[in-house]
Amino acid sequence: MRANFGALFESIIDLRADLLATAIDGDTVWIEWRMSGTRADGTAMEFVGVNVFDVQDDHFTGGRIYTELVRDAGGIDSQIEEMTHRRDGV
Repeated sequence: MRANFGALFESIIDLRADLLATAIDGDTVWIEWRMSGTRADGTAMEFVGVNVFDVQDDHFTGGRIYTELVRDAGGIDSQIEEMTHRRDGV
C-alpha cells in the first residue's frame, strides 16, 4: 500500500481525492471515492472506485477495492502503472 500511494504522490503532484459517499452495514463499511490529477507528462488522470472494508472491534480486518482501472488494467500493479504513466493510444 505504501509503495502504491508513494508512486501516486511522486508521479501526480496535484493528486486530489474526494470522498463521494459512505455506508455502514453491520461490520462492513463502504466508501465511494474519486481521484484526479495531472500525470508527469501533463495528461489528466481521473478514476473512481469503491472500497469495502470488514471491521471488527473498531479495526479494519480486511478489504476490497473496485475501480475502473483495476477492471480495465488487470490488477493493482497495472492500475498504478496506468495512473502514473500515459500509454500510447490512451
